[in-house]
Parts: sequence; structure tokens; C-alpha cells
Amino acid sequence: MLLHARCGRAGRGLVNGTTATVTRVEPAGLTVRLDRCGDVAMLPAAFVTGAREDGSPNLSHSWARTVDGAQGGTWEACHLLGSSALDAYRGYTGQSRSRQPTHTWNTTRVAVVDHGGIVADQRDGAEQVADALARQPDPSMAARSDPWVLDRQLRQLIAEHERVLSRWPPDRQNALAGAIDELHSARSWLANMTPSRLAAHASSRNWGPSPG
Repeated sequence: MLLHARCGRAGRGLVNGTTATVTRVEPAGLTVRLDRCGDVAMLPAAFVTGAREDGSPNLSHSWARTVDGAQGGTWEACHLLGSSALDAYRGYTGQSRSRQPTHTWNTTRVAVVDHGGIVADQRDGAEQVADALARQPDPSMAARSDPWVLDRQLRQLIAEHERVLSRWPPDRQNALAGAIDELHSARSWLANMTPSRLAAHASSRNWGPSPG
């Protein structure tokens, strides 16, 4: 079986990608022997029947693996499903995972028929797989398929904009708007007070001199 999540505390070797062989089944869980080192461990029943946050199971059968998933592992015997999807790199990786000779099963896709009713690809399974294994993979593919390239570019642009904004003078728009409002209020008050002052000045002329 293949573990898709860590089981128990760190350091036990029961992490995502670990393969193991079941040696005992009981209500408490599964007793397994780790393929990597031969250690025996117990997988609790709650872990065996549980799932990850995305709903996928914690365990799956490991007898069928992708070439990328099996990379770095070694088994006693392996069978490689050969198809036109292979290349020189994946073919070598898949055929070198077992101690015994690896048997490659040459398969073909569903026949593609052109509009004239003639099979477009006349090669048999062995020829298709042999041609696929002769292909050299593009070594820059991984760099171009990095899903975080755009994220890093956007973060760099954001950081540059923030550096530019940090050197700008403080934004005084709110303070200016408040000062303009106060000026309008003062002018309005002054306009309302002017007639009263003129009337008071005219009235004071009729009072005459103050009594000594």
C-alpha cells in the first residue's frame, strides 16, 4: 500500500509516499512492513479508513504507480506499462526500479483512422514504445511548467510599486479638504456678519458724545 499522509508523530517514516506491505489485519488496524527499511509499524484503523482534507483517502494500493511517483524507489520485481507517452528519461526510470529484470508491456492507443478509412499509424505496440523511448525530454520543461512563476512575478511587481509609493510625500488630500471646508465656513460667517457690523456702525453715529 501507499501512504498519502503522515501517520503518527514525525520520525517514524510513515509519511506521504511511503510504501509498505500488509502483514496482519486486525480490528485495531493494519500491521505493515515498510518497503524502504523493513521496519514493522501499526497503522490505526482510524487512519486506514480516514481521508485527507481534500477528501482523498490516506491509503491506496501501491502495486500500480506512475513513473514519477516511483522515482527513487526499489522493488524486487516491477512491470512497466509501455506506451507512446514515455520518453528516454521516464523509460529508464521505470525500467530500473526493480532488482529483477523489468518486463515492459508494449501497448498501443486506440487506432486513429483518417477520413479515408485508413489507419493513420501503422506501427505496432513495440515500434511505438521504441520510438517513444528514443525521444529526449526537454530539460527546461520543469522550469517552464513551474506553477509559481507568475506568482513570483506579481509579488515582485507589487514590491516595486510599494517601494515607489513609500518615497512619495504624505497624502494631504484629507487635510486639504478639511481646510477648504473651514475656509468656506469662515467666509460664510464673515458674509453674514458684515451687514450687522455696518448697521451697528451707522447707529453709533447718532449716539453723540459720551457724557463726561
